[in-house]
Amino acid sequence: LEGLDTGALEELETFEDFYQAYRKQVNSYSDRQCKTRLDNYGLSYMIAPDPLMSSIMDDCVEKGSDVSQDGARYVFHQILATGLSATADSLMVIKKLVYEKKLVTLTELRDVLLANWEGNEDLRATALNRVPRFGNDIDEVDDIAVRVLNDFADYVTEWNNKHTRIYFVSGIGTFENYAALGRDISATPDGRYRGDALAPNYSPMPGVDINGPTAAIKSATKPDLLRFYSGTPLDLSINSHDVEGDAGIVRLAGLIQSFCDLNGQIMTITSTNVKDLEDAKIHPEKHRGLRVRMGGLSAYFIAMSPVQQDNIIKRFSR
Repeated sequence: LEGLDTGALEELETFEDFYQAYRKQVNSYSDRQCKTRLDNYGLSYMIAPDPLMSSIMDDCVEKGSDVSQDGARYVFHQILATGLSATADSLMVIKKLVYEKKLVTLTELRDVLLANWEGNEDLRATALNRVPRFGNDIDEVDDIAVRVLNDFADYVTEWNNKHTRIYFVSGIGTFENYAALGRDISATPDGRYRGDALAPNYSPMPGVDINGPTAAIKSATKPDLLRFYSGTPLDLSINSHDVEGDAGIVRLAGLIQSFCDLNGQIMTITSTNVKDLEDAKIHPEKHRGLRVRMGGLSAYFIAMSPVQQDNIIKRFSR
């Protein structure tokens, strides 16, 4: 889809100028999502009524109307942010390499991305390895993620002032669609190639959270997650050797308790090792029971697409 015209790149003289142009694009897509849900409100009743949900929702039974037929007292619509970690990392790259170090101009970076980084491997290596990444408890990049999320939630909340019964609620989520979502996105400033998968849900990009799971938890819990009550699932991968025996159980319990103490909302943990995952790709018949966690769901590893499998393996290969 074509975005808003926010002017020529050369006119964005500061990082703040660029960020405000970025916000206009996000707000425009948020408008589109909210308007679509309003336009389609009530239509789902014709093809997918939900009598079970209606039976436990206030006013549906009294009115004799389905939840999808204006029966409920309140109506909630999710507006989910996707690609949060890639966005924060990309904004950090632009801030550092374009505006601070001046290694590349915005116009040049645009051309590099359109070429899918071809011929610019050194610049890509710098973006990947010389710029702080979300998920490592580094305030400079985590503050960008916090700002992105707060601005997103603030704008979505404005839509609630336009209606009395329909509420738009913010969240972060990709569920199992992170590979499909990435397939349709061009190369991004954080070093990601065109078509590569996004990070699942609220997780750091695979392989960049080099400071371990505790740092990933600290990064993820810096925003006020109570604002995102539609869900903010953090998917973590832990080597199975780290949670073996009684000492391992204590470590795992401490990790979960710390997440709760920091007001984390949802965390899913996969405990396995790279060797088993790689073998499962080659010999799936030997690993029929191997499951991984993803946004509150348990998925059989051998049933995943190769892109999703590689994404999971990369999460373990720190």
